[in-house]
Amino acid sequence: MSQEKAAFRVLAVHGSPRNEGNTRRIAQAVIDRLREREGSIVCEEIRLSALDLPLCKGCMGCFARGEDVCPHAERVQEIEKKVRAADLLIVTSPVYSMQLSATAKNWFDHMAYRFHRPAYFGKVGLVVVSTAGGGAKQTAKYMQDVLYWWGMASVYMLPVVTYADRYALTKGVEAKADRIAERALGELRNGARPPKVARVIAHNMWRAMASTWPEGHADERYWRETGMAYEPYPRLYLRHPVKRAIGAGAYRLMRRFMQRGDKGESK
Repeated sequence: MSQEKAAFRVLAVHGSPRNEGNTRRIAQAVIDRLREREGSIVCEEIRLSALDLPLCKGCMGCFARGEDVCPHAERVQEIEKKVRAADLLIVTSPVYSMQLSATAKNWFDHMAYRFHRPAYFGKVGLVVVSTAGGGAKQTAKYMQDVLYWWGMASVYMLPVVTYADRYALTKGVEAKADRIAERALGELRNGARPPKVARVIAHNMWRAMASTWPEGHADERYWRETGMAYEPYPRLYLRHPVKRAIGAGAYRLMRRFMQRGDKGESK
């Protein structure tokens, strides 16, 4: 008796204040091509503008005490619950004033604790950006970096320059959407790419910093309770012995550096 294959779950988080903007259309092109190749794809969309998420207050409660103390925790955690359940996360934003929209940035700000406490290992990411002028590539790169810091090792970019209000997909964009869909689906089927050395080093810098916090601090507690405090990278997502050794070395160096800094401050 054959087991039914589990559906791949795609979550698209749209950062445009417009309901049917260009970035959503471009992202939909990728989703359509995923569905053409894999009928079991299940996709959910979130329009950040519809959630009426207040501005991040910068209270830093999520850093020290935990994300549940955020004054907007109910709305933020509703989104994160869906991110955790997704296999592929698509984040979209138009370019406003050479950067991502305020709507998208406000969500990123609310999720800043994920820089300290990465969680999305093994997931595949895609950022979709559109602009009628400049800034598409730099905006996409920034958004890609955010998803890297959240724990993803494989994040695709699709920056597009187009007309602001009368966009139709070009053959070039359709071809890019097709390639991304094919590669992303390959990773969904076979497992996401392992992290590059730079990501392993960055991961261990945060691991070292978390180890210096007093017991009970949200960062210290997270790394200890997940077991990530005790190894260079979650073994399920990185088995390469050389990369693991480099990560362990980076951790030791960062710990030594921070300990020296503590001694200097105490003098």
